[in-house]
Amino acid sequence: MVAGMIKHLLWNFVGVVVLSYLFTPASAWAQQSATPEKPQTSGSDPQRDRDRTDSRLSDESSSKLSEESSSQGPTIAPVVTYMPPVRELGTARSLQTIQRSPLQVGPIYVSSASYLHAIGNGLQFNEQTNVVGSRLNTADFFRTNLVLDHYFSRSLRTSFQYQPQLVIFNGQVLQDLSNHFFTFDTYFLLSPRMSISVSDTYSSANYKYLAGDFTLDFDSTTGNTANKPFLVNPTRFVSDNLSATLNYQMSPRDVLAVRPKFHYERTSISGFPTSESGYGSEVSWNRTLDQRRSVGVTYTAEERNFNRVLPNTFLQGLSGNYSYRWSSQWLVSGSLGAGTDTDNSRRRWTVTGGASLIRDFRSSQMAVVYYRGYSQGGPFITNRESDRIDVAYSTQLSRRWRVGTSFGYQRENAIPNNFSGYYSAAQTAFRLTPRVSWIANFGYRWAQGANVLLSSSRGQYFFSTGITWDSQRQGSY
Repeated sequence: MVAGMIKHLLWNFVGVVVLSYLFTPASAWAQQSATPEKPQTSGSDPQRDRDRTDSRLSDESSSKLSEESSSQGPTIAPVVTYMPPVRELGTARSLQTIQRSPLQVGPIYVSSASYLHAIGNGLQFNEQTNVVGSRLNTADFFRTNLVLDHYFSRSLRTSFQYQPQLVIFNGQVLQDLSNHFFTFDTYFLLSPRMSISVSDTYSSANYKYLAGDFTLDFDSTTGNTANKPFLVNPTRFVSDNLSATLNYQMSPRDVLAVRPKFHYERTSISGFPTSESGYGSEVSWNRTLDQRRSVGVTYTAEERNFNRVLPNTFLQGLSGNYSYRWSSQWLVSGSLGAGTDTDNSRRRWTVTGGASLIRDFRSSQMAVVYYRGYSQGGPFITNRESDRIDVAYSTQLSRRWRVGTSFGYQRENAIPNNFSGYYSAAQTAFRLTPRVSWIANFGYRWAQGANVLLSSSRGQYFFSTGITWDSQRQGSY
């Protein structure tokens, strides 16, 4: 099984590289190899020069494409007139294009690093009896985010992100407890109206060893959110998601997107499928009504194949979405639709959708996020829908001190048993320097159902504290 997974990842990586090569114009490679480097004058700063170069490439690309589009009629929407932001792995914010990090060599830099020491009663799981240990255990988490982000030309950007995590459990370094996350993103402007992007996300995580940092992460400026897994899985969960998106600007207000996609999942829970693969496509149309409002329609179709327990299932969904920003402080978005899954010639209908509300106060922020749809990405393999809601609030007590809290509930409509749970978490962070902070987390999670996973319902709590380093400055002192 391991050999098959390695073979799959190799072929997947080769496919991503080939796609990137095909979509890279020859002029971009020629420009990179033919352009001589300027001699460095005394007193120059290589880091500052690289930041200015990246900024100039992005600005020139936006200016050039804007001029081309203005001769064809109304101004084209920003989706194809500039390089869109790339999400940072595991967070709601975007990668920086200038002043990236003091730890940087060329296009490679360290985005963040952290150390956490955790103690709790839910850190040990007996896979033979399906019982979570009740005694206290300790774990140390070392995590960093490495980034390679480069503009090959004015119309091509490629980024790699790798986030390894090492776990020391009760003083012992065990290799099978380490987590790995990897993302690849490339974006290429084919014309002022058309663009294509390729994205691949790989994760290998052990969800029974969590640091208690369940707090929902959100960005009030862009509206992006990022929640973290909290349901227990007694084994490792591996997943890989590959997609390519073609965007076409139909008019200054309308964008048509076609996204073929493929995913693979693997775990080893008894009574559940241990591997699943799926392929399908997504077609969406979005219209910008004005600077504050937008609407859209999305259709998805996907075939999922399971190795056991569950029959192969064909999934379909049709939904409409709406987004409205009242002001710089309020952002509301939602979607509503219907989905159907067909297996063994039996069709089943369900309601799908989601909603998010983000409020930015003067010194605090609040977010409510709800999602209902077909589960993908773990920590279980199923062909049914899942529900999840998260509520988060944080406030700035002083220039350096920030506190926050978060609550969440998730329900997996799985076969043969449903599985549900909730969590509550609190976090505080105190900035020691503009880039270094001391943090402390307290988390509690409770789960029930899925007899093949847990022999009894049990609450688990975690407490963790440590130091984090962030490449993005949070202020001056």
